[in-house]
Amino acid sequence: MKIKKDILYDFENYREHLKQRKLLIDEMPNVYENYFSIIYIAINILLKVDKYKTISKNEKIFRTKIVENLVKSIDLINIKYMRDTDKLFRSLIEAFFKLMLESERIKIFNKNKSEGIYSATDEMITLKKVATQNKTGRLTSYTKEYFGKSFPQVEKLYEYYSELSGSVHVSDQYTEPLYLIKYNELEILDICENIHKYITILDIVLDKLILMLEELYNTKVISRENYIYLKQLLNKEYL
Repeated sequence: MKIKKDILYDFENYREHLKQRKLLIDEMPNVYENYFSIIYIAINILLKVDKYKTISKNEKIFRTKIVENLVKSIDLINIKYMRDTDKLFRSLIEAFFKLMLESERIKIFNKNKSEGIYSATDEMITLKKVATQNKTGRLTSYTKEYFGKSFPQVEKLYEYYSELSGSVHVSDQYTEPLYLIKYNELEILDICENIHKYITILDIVLDKLILMLEELYNTKVISRENYIYLKQLLNKEYL
């Protein structure tokens, strides 16, 4: 079917837009290179344990969900879709909270098993229930309360989760461009502020994630050299 003339006009404009699109990798190569490097290392950490026997189905599901969000963010940041990247990082925090709860459940199970206790305790049942039910309010508040003392940074992740939720729900504060061509006009400072936020979240998540996976699988998931390099990337100034 032949495309209508008025649609064709916009279609050709879009084709031209793609040729001239300003990507972050070209406009801010150092910033994008650093972000890409962080994501590369993070994904490798998360997938490092895949060669071992799966500890639990849910552990792998939640860990894989984090990887999916990280992979998608590489493209979305490059084309400056910051609101959509916000949604990804909200989902990432959600998956990370679920992974924390499932990891805790496994730890309790292993401890009880070593003492000859094989039945699920009330705590284990609650941990699994909160992690697997689609009740985000319950998930975030329970995780913050449960890990508040052992992992104080969970409070910061909770705050970021609440902030990022503004990109998910319909709001009169919506300020993202309504036309594709306008994404080329986003202020560099605004982009840097967003990237700084994402990297701060990753800094918190990765430190905890490394400890969790190494304890769960009893193996190193990152070399000392790569860890030092990762921390240098995470601590760079982006504003």
